[in-house]
Amino acid sequence: MKSKKILRMGLCVVMAAALLSACGGKGGATPTPKAESSAPVEETTAPQVTLEEVYGKVTDASMATVTLLTKEGNAYTIAKDDETVVHSGSGIAIDDYVEAVYTGSLADNSAVAKSITVSSETDEIKKICGTVQDAANASLSVLETDGGKTVQIVKTDDTKQTVSNNIGDYVEVTYQEVNEEGYPIALEIK
Repeated sequence: MKSKKILRMGLCVVMAAALLSACGGKGGATPTPKAESSAPVEETTAPQVTLEEVYGKVTDASMATVTLLTKEGNAYTIAKDDETVVHSGSGIAIDDYVEAVYTGSLADNSAVAKSITVSSETDEIKKICGTVQDAANASLSVLETDGGKTVQIVKTDDTKQTVSNNIGDYVEVTYQEVNEEGYPIALEIK
C-alpha cells in the first residue's frame, strides 16, 4: 500500500513539473506589466467618399461598364467592378431603366458604380423624326414627321441640341415626357 502511495505521489510531482514547464516554468509567478508609452497614438480615418446617383435608360451594357441615357439626353458610361452590387432578378439589359449609385465623376468617365438598381418604371425614351417646318420660337419647333403628321416639340434649357434646327432640316428628337398641352419635351435634337 505504501508503495502505491509513493508511486501516486511521484506521478503527481511529475505531472506538476510537466505543467509548470509548459507554462514557461515560472511556477505561478504573475507577469510584470509593461510600462505604458507616453507617446500620443495617431488615429487614422478613411478618406471621405462621396456617393452620387444617376437615373437613365441602359443603351449599352457589358461585364465592365454600363452606359445610360438620362432624361436630359446625356449619355454616361459607368464602370463596374467586383464590388458593384446589381439589384435585379435577371441582370442588366439594354432598355432597362436603372439607378446607379457611384463614386468618381461622370464628366471625365471616372465613375465607378457601387450599386445598380433596375427600376420597374416603364417610361421609355421615345423618338420622333421629321423635317423642321417652323423654328421661329426659341422654345418650340414644329416638325412634319415621316408619317406626315405635324408635331410641336417643346425645347427647354436642358434640351441637348447638336444640329442648327433650321427650317427644312431633318432631325431626330428624343423625349420622355409631354407637357400639359401634350407636346413632347425634347431631351435631345440631332
